[in-house]
Amino acid sequence: MKNQEWVSPVLNTTADGSLYFSILDLAKWDAALYTEKLLKRSSLDQMWTVVKLNSGQANSGNYGFGWEITGSRGHRLIDHDGAWQGFKTQISRYVDDKLTVVVLANLAEADPGKIAEHVAELYLKGQTEAGASSQQ
Repeated sequence: MKNQEWVSPVLNTTADGSLYFSILDLAKWDAALYTEKLLKRSSLDQMWTVVKLNSGQANSGNYGFGWEITGSRGHRLIDHDGAWQGFKTQISRYVDDKLTVVVLANLAEADPGKIAEHVAELYLKGQTEAGASSQQ
């Protein structure tokens, strides 16, 4: 392992390197995204819709406004990842399940997306099993 090389703070002038928050801040932000406290519902819906190209075709990255819109094992998934100066992040929002998994890593070899997917899989599998046993 090796520490991240020093990078001058003057390079941290955009959101990808200059936002400082706690996990509680992220939880509050995620909770607010289920409401209209931040944006109107129509804006949220537009943000979480795959943007179409001028040709009318959906973009190949399944990208909305700042979010990748896909699915995982039959669950709607809206997510975003990032990396900067020795850190990697992932936020995976399984919006229909009201589940959000946030992974913050400080190891270059980490794969926050895989970690988030595995955590979500464990949770969602448990929910399915709990639902099945309550119906018996």
